[in-house]
Amino acid sequence: MSQAHPLDRLFDALSSGDIAATAGCFTPDAVVWHGFDRIEMTPAEATEQWEAMVGHFPQRRVEQVRRQETATGCVQQHFWIAKTGEGREMAWPVCIVAEIEDDRIARLDEYIDRAGWFAP
Repeated sequence: MSQAHPLDRLFDALSSGDIAATAGCFTPDAVVWHGFDRIEMTPAEATEQWEAMVGHFPQRRVEQVRRQETATGCVQQHFWIAKTGEGREMAWPVCIVAEIEDDRIARLDEYIDRAGWFAP
């Protein structure tokens, strides 16, 4: 694996639209959970959502990352900023709780208020 932190690899892949690389950041039995719907899914199941996000927002990036390591992984806060095809830039504050195993994400709990977007 790369020397980069697994969350850096994940968001670099999402930012570039590389869904295969995004899925490759996870362990084979990983769990992805979103606070807004409280549904657990595998990275393979999350792929459809990632593809839709990339299709709807052709430009994406993460800014103002704050990360604190924990005994099993880390907690990260950041702003997810995306631009629609029409040029509208939108941003959301995000909090991620990640469990890391063997340099991959074993569990990703994402807390994002999808209705709480703002113009950066």
